[in-house]
Amino acid sequence: LPQWGISEWKGVLYPEKTKAELFLQEYAKRMDCVEVSSSFYAEVTKDKWLKWKSCVRDTFQFLPKWPKTITHKNYLKNTTPFIKDFIDGVSVLDDNLGTTLLQLPPNFSIEYKRELFHFLETIPQGFPLTIEFRHTSWFKENRLYDKLENYLIKKEVGMVICDTPTRQD
Repeated sequence: LPQWGISEWKGVLYPEKTKAELFLQEYAKRMDCVEVSSSFYAEVTKDKWLKWKSCVRDTFQFLPKWPKTITHKNYLKNTTPFIKDFIDGVSVLDDNLGTTLLQLPPNFSIEYKRELFHFLETIPQGFPLTIEFRHTSWFKENRLYDKLENYLIKKEVGMVICDTPTRQD
């Protein structure tokens, strides 16, 4: 279910009688971007990306989440074909592609730094990427590990900050 597909928003965000197939159009009238979590759970086809793109204005941004096959099942290892497929798929969004969200698993610790750096080397320079580090080992004195932070800045990769009382990232 895409983020805009929440039927409880009828009468609040969407007009009361809005049909489900028009939710994205209504969402895009009021918002500037949307996280696409459905791409985390299943492959989104190029046709589906293009259909969604046709429903929004030119300045609207889709923020696709990287597939769990890459992040949670394979821990970024041996994922080059999956990475290529994901990038090829979301690239059809053109100017409607915002950043892509790579949410690392909660137990993806700094022990996996080799996998992370290898993954980052497979991403084309300039491809929009933001990473959410969830394991505390990536941080020192409430900052991301210095060498990694500098590397991400150099590669123009964003970092997600989570401000939730039960989480330390």
